Amino acid sequence: MKKARKTPKQYARESKARMAATSAPSPKATAALTKGNEAALKQAEKDKAKAQGESRAWQARAEALGNRLLSTTKVSNRATTDVLASGGAHVVHEGMNWIFRLIAEWSRESGGEEGWWYSNVAFTQSLPGLLGTALYVTDSLLQKNEEDKAAAGKEGAEPYVPSELRLGFNKWALLLSNLGLSNFIRAMRYKYWENIDEQRIKSETIDTQKGQIDASRAREKELTELLTKAREEILAKAEELKQLRARTQGGR
Repeated sequence: MKKARKTPKQYARESKARMAATSAPSPKATAALTKGNEAALKQAEKDKAKAQGESRAWQARAEALGNRLLSTTKVSNRATTDVLASGGAHVVHEGMNWIFRLIAEWSRESGGEEGWWYSNVAFTQSLPGLLGTALYVTDSLLQKNEEDKAAAGKEGAEPYVPSELRLGFNKWALLLSNLGLSNFIRAMRYKYWENIDEQRIKSETIDTQKGQIDASRAREKELTELLTKAREEILAKAEELKQLRARTQGGR
């Protein structure tokens, strides 16, 4: 018995079925593919979480940097820092100078006015300024070093912003330096130069002394003339008395 011949449609359906059977993945391949997809999905989630964490960290650092910058530029904070630095500089300056004056007094009592500490007390009172200058230069160099380190760091590194305390200390050292420099210049001026007031006082003193000398010479000349006149009158009276005595004796 002969087999019935297949129609073209049947051949087409069988061909599609064979193609589908041969192209369908095996269960192992499907499992491996599913596992790979899950691993890729997990890695993508991890990368996303890491990126979000880094973004939040950078945002927090940017906010902290902005807050520090705002804190250092805020008017009330700057005014408070200036007042504290100025007051602290004056307290240290006057305290150290009080100690130097005590040493100068001890030097005068032990060695007289020629004692070194006593004769140079105007200059020793500028030593707090030397201390302030040394501290200011040292702190500024250290801040510059920190700034260079931050600038030489990796891209996106946080720039160096000094704290309020560091800025206050730097300003305190600068003010202490200025106070000492002012003392030093005043000591140099009083020792080697004359200011306008001193020149005026000196000129007035010279004029006063010259006037007193002229007045003394005038009084001396007047007294000399009076003395000469009195001597002449005395001599005249003595001559009259002598003549009177002579007439008296001749009449007897």
